[in-house]
Order: sequence, then structure tokens, then C-alpha cells
Amino acid sequence: MAILLIASATSRGADAGSRPKLVLQITVDQLRGDMLPRFEKRFGDDGFRKLLARGVYYADAHYDYSTTFTAVGHATLFTGGGPMEHGIAANDWVDLTTGKQVYCVEDDRFTILNKSPKPHDGTSPRQLTSTT
Repeated sequence: MAILLIASATSRGADAGSRPKLVLQITVDQLRGDMLPRFEKRFGDDGFRKLLARGVYYADAHYDYSTTFTAVGHATLFTGGGPMEHGIAANDWVDLTTGKQVYCVEDDRFTILNKSPKPHDGTSPRQLTSTT
């Protein structure tokens, strides 16, 4: 998994003298950290190469808990906390109150633009119990 951040950190390419007003995190699911340097010579100037030169790249990041699922790992990366802090313990779970299955980003209060609302279509970070 590769994580690229445009931030003022101490890694390659970052300017420690200035702090950005916005942090943009790009997480490429299933892209191992060793793949970017391995294929860097093949990158064009405006894609991954630009992100590597102007952003922060963590080649060997690890979670401090056992196995993970997509949603759990992404929530950990975006919040800095583990499942106990951010509240996302799996991609899906059963709501103990209703007995219904819940998808981690499911939120029927929001719908896809220009589309008739359907059950389970809406998404939001509502299930997240910590800040990003």
C-alpha cells in the first residue's frame, strides 16, 4: 500500500519551511510501498513522479493492530487512530439494535446526484467516531 501526502513532513521532497492549508492524502489500495520506487523510471513528469517529488511518501508504513480490512485500514490512515478510536472495525457489520447488516459508509440521508434514491445507495463518513 502506498500513501502519498502533500504535507510539511520530513520525508523526501517536502519543504519543512512552509505549512500547507490543506492535506491531500491519496491511498492506492493494494499498491505495495515498494512498487513506486521500483517503477519510478517509467513515470511521467505529472503523475506519480510529481507526487513523489512534491509530497511525502511512506515506503514502509504499518498498522499497530492485527489483520485489517479496506475500510478499517483507510479509516486508520485518515484519522491516525485504530479501530477502537475511529469506530470502523470491518467493512460490514450487524447493527445490534436493528439486526440489519450495515456497510461502513452507508448513509441513506445522502443520495447520488441525478439518481432516484435507493436503499443502501447513500454514503458518508457518518460511522466514523473520531476526527480526521
